[in-house]
Amino acid sequence: MPRRGFSRALEIGVPGVTRAGMLEASLTESFMAKRIMISLVGAGIGSLAGLLVSFLGGGNLALILGAVVGAVIPLAVMGSPGR
Repeated sequence: MPRRGFSRALEIGVPGVTRAGMLEASLTESFMAKRIMISLVGAGIGSLAGLLVSFLGGGNLALILGAVVGAVIPLAVMGSPGR
């Protein structure tokens, strides 16, 4: 039965494939997935805030701007990936 967490390339000994490199790649993918999820949640919360502003008379543009601001601010606060 193959080991979990490691690809077939590692098992058969493909040059240049190491456990550390595969672990680093999987962690990077995991962090990027978390950043995307945080961005989507921020966009949802921002659009809800924009809906409130729109309801108070701010217009439909408030929905779009709220979503954009809600998606961008968390990414700007977290900084560049890999920090």
